Amino acid sequence: MKGVVALSGVIVALVLVSVTITNRSVDDSQVVADLNSQITALARENTILQASVADAGSLTALSDKITAAGFTDTKTIAALTVPSAVALAK
Repeated sequence: MKGVVALSGVIVALVLVSVTITNRSVDDSQVVADLNSQITALARENTILQASVADAGSLTALSDKITAAGFTDTKTIAALTVPSAVALAK
């Protein structure tokens, strides 16, 4: 009779340990799932930011900004036909 009671006690203790370990693993898996969702969101935001940086640095966008700032294309090239005094100074 004592063996049955001892065996029942061991079984109950093992069930309690099993429930406790399962509960902790579920909590840990929830934390991992939350971290994975944050990683996914940050990766998506990073992709969007990379696209906006690439768009802002494109030659078309830069050309429009340069023109808006007042710079124009140079149609003629100015050249000195004789050496200047600054170039000749030693």
